[in-house]
Amino acid sequence: MSEEAEAPKVGMTYFDRNGRKVELVAMAEHGFVVAPIVRIPSGGWGDDFDDTREEQSEHLEVVPSLFPAAPTEIYDEQIADLKAKVEDERQVLRTLQDDIRGATAERRALLDKLKQVPALQYIEAAIERRFTHIVERSAYASRYNIGAVEEVLASNDRYSKGLRLLSLYGDAKGDLQWRISHYSDGSGGSTDAWPFASEEEALVFIRKRIAEDIVYHTGGHSDSRPYYLIDLCKQARDLGVAVPDAAVAIEKAEARKVADHMLSEARKGVQSAQQRLAVAEAQAEAVLA
Repeated sequence: MSEEAEAPKVGMTYFDRNGRKVELVAMAEHGFVVAPIVRIPSGGWGDDFDDTREEQSEHLEVVPSLFPAAPTEIYDEQIADLKAKVEDERQVLRTLQDDIRGATAERRALLDKLKQVPALQYIEAAIERRFTHIVERSAYASRYNIGAVEEVLASNDRYSKGLRLLSLYGDAKGDLQWRISHYSDGSGGSTDAWPFASEEEALVFIRKRIAEDIVYHTGGHSDSRPYYLIDLCKQARDLGVAVPDAAVAIEKAEARKVADHMLSEARKGVQSAQQRLAVAEAQAEAVLA
């Protein structure tokens, strides 16, 4: 404990038992009349505390004792109290950090689980609105179209302006599929779509799907259509995807069918023209006879 001041003098500054700086104003019967010294901003209370000055308070108090320096016990108690508060805040911070790490891990685990569903592979990009491109499959053919989000979702119908709706659909089997409505108000049916976070990812997807679709349509399935396969093969070549021999054989067979049909129709046309020519010649001879 710091020793009390000996023979304090009026007008001098001292410290009270609580460590406050005070100015001795007068002697009292059982103590000292003091004015606390406060620190205020140089420019007034409206300014910050970067530049401060000391000022004597107008409020006077009577204290039982004065010290030439702040009692060390006061500083020790304040330091201990501050240390305790700092430790409490650190514990609160550690708890919050643990909660954040736990929540982050749970979120990551949930996203990883959701990404196992093909349609939700890019669910994180959807949540964070990081989609840049969309692949849309034509409603009446097998063609895949790729474009920027705004470009693909734009409605070109003169009666329905604005962006078309991109929605996630589910069926009774639990399968999910992104679809784009035909019109901006959500009406008129929808087409299959796949959103991606970059054009490169979209192109990788298209190449993979086209290759898979070609294999499917060469498998003799009931819903296979030759014109689907021919269109798919054209897309494959445009994108540098190898076309299997089985698909090429079907292409050639279909091309042969088309050529034979055109030849047959042409022959019919020639035969019909010959018949009309014969009739015309007969009529001409009758007139000239």
